[in-house]
Amino acid sequence: MAASLSLAVGLAWQLRHPVPPQADFRAELVQREAEALTLEYQAALDQFEGAPMPAPLEPTLATLDRSAADIRAAIASDPEAVFLLDQLRRTYAHRLSLTQRAVTG
Repeated sequence: MAASLSLAVGLAWQLRHPVPPQADFRAELVQREAEALTLEYQAALDQFEGAPMPAPLEPTLATLDRSAADIRAAIASDPEAVFLLDQLRRTYAHRLSLTQRAVTG
């Protein structure tokens, strides 16, 4: 009887709060895009691995790295927040640009 009651409560909750299939699809796309952006960023950043970074620039680079990690965590917790992808793109682009300028002068 307890199992039946639990099942009934669970079904009632699902019926009151259905997850639209479109939302699931969008969330999956946002997750995949974030993963692809991260892989592209890592590949681009790997080109500069081992290059000396000016000490005054290191705190800024660390801040950008933390920001990117925070944005990825926000995407993981709210994968429908499409605007976070643009924020992640800008953060990665800024980090790469600073790194490139520091290495190439």
